[in-house]
Amino acid sequence: IEMKKGILFLLVVMLFCSYRQVAALEEPILGAKPGNIQGSFLVSSLDNIAQFAVPIAGYYLWGGGTGEPIAINFSYIGIGFTVQVRTLKFKTIDPLTQGSLKWHGDSGINLTITNITCDAHVDVRVWLLYIFPMWGLRIRFSDLNVTALVDLSEKYNRFPQIDLDLGLDYKKFDWNFFIVGWIVKIFLSSDKLLSLVLKAIPGAITSLNGMLNSNNPDQFLVNIMQDLSANVGPSMPIVTDKENDLIWFGLDGRIYNSTIETYSNEISQVQQERFPRAHSNQFFVHQSTIQAAARSLSKLYLPISLEDPSFNQLLGIYIPELFEKYGSKGSFKIEADINHDFDLNLSIEHGISLTNIGAGITIYGKKSGLFSKYEKAVTFSMNVDIEDVDVHIQELVVHTNIGKAKVTNSFLTSSSIGNIVRNNWDQFFESLINFKTNEVNVNNKEFDIKKLDQQIELSSGQIPNSTVAFNYRDEYMYLGIRFFSDD
Repeated sequence: IEMKKGILFLLVVMLFCSYRQVAALEEPILGAKPGNIQGSFLVSSLDNIAQFAVPIAGYYLWGGGTGEPIAINFSYIGIGFTVQVRTLKFKTIDPLTQGSLKWHGDSGINLTITNITCDAHVDVRVWLLYIFPMWGLRIRFSDLNVTALVDLSEKYNRFPQIDLDLGLDYKKFDWNFFIVGWIVKIFLSSDKLLSLVLKAIPGAITSLNGMLNSNNPDQFLVNIMQDLSANVGPSMPIVTDKENDLIWFGLDGRIYNSTIETYSNEISQVQQERFPRAHSNQFFVHQSTIQAAARSLSKLYLPISLEDPSFNQLLGIYIPELFEKYGSKGSFKIEADINHDFDLNLSIEHGISLTNIGAGITIYGKKSGLFSKYEKAVTFSMNVDIEDVDVHIQELVVHTNIGKAKVTNSFLTSSSIGNIVRNNWDQFFESLINFKTNEVNVNNKEFDIKKLDQQIELSSGQIPNSTVAFNYRDEYMYLGIRFFSDD
């Protein structure tokens, strides 16, 4: 199911990049900004993706009748009859179906899907003479060709708009209701049925345009988890550059907290240039979006507890008062928490830098014994900086390396085990933190995403030279994708 959703999303992205700004707004809306999520596609690469993805999409979405129903929710009232179309579910599709995406003129895109043979079930309600109900509909197309002509312009200053000219051409079209379908055909011919479909599309496009140009800044919030959401609405119109075969877009990309109803960052106003002679499709995410997301995630997952027997001896040696209280065979647990206003920066020199982390460490102890319980022993406060964190993806393998932590201003804030001899707490906790990060580096140095799912492994060969790097450009995370058939 997840593979199906991914392929469907890919097709939606290709259509999304074919927006045109038409006269749907009474006045231009000012304030276009490049956005916190910026990207550009090579149209030739999108064409390669379409040629590869459309046949696979047909197989995974509709092959074998396993596809999920698609909501239509359309009503039409004619003379002597009423039609309601609720859902559509494809049952089979021709494996020879092909797709392409080409320039049309200076600012237009043609998305063409050809050679579709499908058997579909439509959840439809037809009332003859507004009284006699007829349920269910079977439709079969042979050699159906769909052409979507979309033009792009920059008429408005911010919001993209869709202007879709859809054409349907087919060799054979047959349909029938499950019960006495010949009666319905008297009132509803094949051409009339197709015209109903074509009439429904402009209404859907108009509704989508209204959503796109909404002045409500929260219109495009997508929930990530709990009260954390991301605004994926457009921050600028779609821009075309046929001379360089490019389509540019920009998304808001701010992080929103629904509990306090506040955005955690602002929209970037700096346009990122493409890397020359690099990936066909390039995307940039501003560090403020990543920082806001990381701060929110820290609130959800912290504090964390660590109960590691290998620490017992170390803690007892460095803080002997723990052994005096709980004995040399006692057990200890460490709980860590941080403030949520730490700084996250991206740079060419350091990759990811996490600085000004105000951390709190609580050590719990208990004596050996079946009925012993942990109790709070000591608490510490400190500042932690980790300036070099390298996380990137090459060929769908995640490579991770966390640099050395620097601990400063450590001091004891409370103790329930009596007076504690002052030590070099900075050095102690720095060694402790680096010991655990070294374990992470060793155990998680490489993580192969392809091993998560067989379909990912099967498809991975089609996108070689894929890279996600956090240190390619100051203030921005970079994602580059080159399709296997790109020049």
